[in-house]
Amino acid sequence: NIQWRMTYLIYAITIAVVVIPITIFLLKFKPEDIGLQALGAEEANSKTNSGENVNDGKVSLSVKDSKTKLFFIALIGGSLIIGLVNNGGLGQFPPSITIQHGPVFSSIIVSLYSIVGIAGKLILGQVTDKYGVRVSVIYTTIGIAIAYSLMMFSDVQLNVYLMAIFFGISNANATVLAPLLTNSIFPAKEYSGAFGFVQSGQQLGMAIGSLAVAGI
Repeated sequence: NIQWRMTYLIYAITIAVVVIPITIFLLKFKPEDIGLQALGAEEANSKTNSGENVNDGKVSLSVKDSKTKLFFIALIGGSLIIGLVNNGGLGQFPPSITIQHGPVFSSIIVSLYSIVGIAGKLILGQVTDKYGVRVSVIYTTIGIAIAYSLMMFSDVQLNVYLMAIFFGISNANATVLAPLLTNSIFPAKEYSGAFGFVQSGQQLGMAIGSLAVAGI
């Protein structure tokens, strides 16, 4: 109704109106800011005081010493592929669905997998807490594979609806699973350095994802 320029302007204003107040008034950086403490802090403190190893089975290597190790290379490579697959899909779903079913239906699908994605993040957190990171990796990988398989038959609208559900549930592997996976490998003092590499791998994958998929 109002064309894309005004739509982007409204989009920008909406983001500003929502994000800035949340950042100023609601965002808390430490549990102590609201009178709480980090989950597991008491257990960690008791282990430290008793002289026990607090790495909890995580690698004892620094990020610097890990760079040449196969597990670290696999972690970064996996992160790159997550970025490539997720962004590749996000770049191709709207035009593909628009060509087949029109812009209105395409908008509905984008909204659907965005809304499902909110629940998907919560579900992924629960799965990880209950079954561990390994199961979460398998769970999201299968979900993404099913989503792309359904898009091979996207001439049927039902398949596109199902794709949106599976994609929405599973694409939290980039935002939720990546930090949890990094945290399961590295102890707290090495986490931020390691996650910097993981996030860089994702960003590189995202940068080439849409171009690679479109080229293919």
